[in-house]
Amino acid sequence: MDVRRFIVASLDSFASRIVSDLRDSMPTPTLEFPPAPPRPPRPRWPWVAGISAAALTAVLFAVSWFVARGELAKSQAQVASLAAANTELQQTRSDLSATVKDLTAALTTASAGIATPSGVSAGAGPLGRTEPVPYGEIPFDRSRLDTLRDLLTKLEAQGFHGVVKITSLAGLFCLSGNPTDGFTPAIATLLASKCDAVGNPFEESLSGQQRQSLAFANLIAGVRQRTAGAITVAIENAGSGRPISPYPARIESLTAGEWNRAAATNNRVEFAAESSSNQ
Repeated sequence: MDVRRFIVASLDSFASRIVSDLRDSMPTPTLEFPPAPPRPPRPRWPWVAGISAAALTAVLFAVSWFVARGELAKSQAQVASLAAANTELQQTRSDLSATVKDLTAALTTASAGIATPSGVSAGAGPLGRTEPVPYGEIPFDRSRLDTLRDLLTKLEAQGFHGVVKITSLAGLFCLSGNPTDGFTPAIATLLASKCDAVGNPFEESLSGQQRQSLAFANLIAGVRQRTAGAITVAIENAGSGRPISPYPARIESLTAGEWNRAAATNNRVEFAAESSSNQ
């Protein structure tokens, strides 16, 4: 019994020693973790995009600045051009106003004139009259038509027998223009020495039939028929040889307005009635 205990105790002691030696001979275990995966590289495109956007913005700003600068320069040039044109228009307006004023005064003066030819008494009524003709109008038309109608009506009422003589006379105008495009009276402030022509080419271009309107011709024919020939009308063109307003001297400072004032007075139609009972 004692031998058995001794053997069991020896075996237990031997087993404990073997286990202890084995434990001491084994390395101490350590916990090892798997390596962390490498971080992916940070993308570079946000930086590139940012730099590109900044560069594009700078380019667009520069282009816009140059465009705005060019538009500003163009606008300034247009404003300057409009200002110059406005000044020129104002000057032209003043010149035209002066011309109209001069011509109106001349026409008023001419309208007040009364022609009393031989054979007509001053107390015989409206038997002699003068009507101005603006440059570019045919002589026997418009206001001259109204004057003739009024004159014939009064002569018929008076039982007049005779001839109504209607004479056109030309004024010599200071003109601007050319034969191709035509002529017009020069602006009043132009020096008379700068006129393109002095004369009355419109009057000279008219033939006999072109000098009167159809209404004027019908009025003449009507009074002859209505009075059975007691009143007849004779038309004549006397040219420019009988001015009633003398033309100014051609001095260096003479203006077209001063010259054309006389020309407008001389460019006229005269009405005169000659009674057959005085012959």
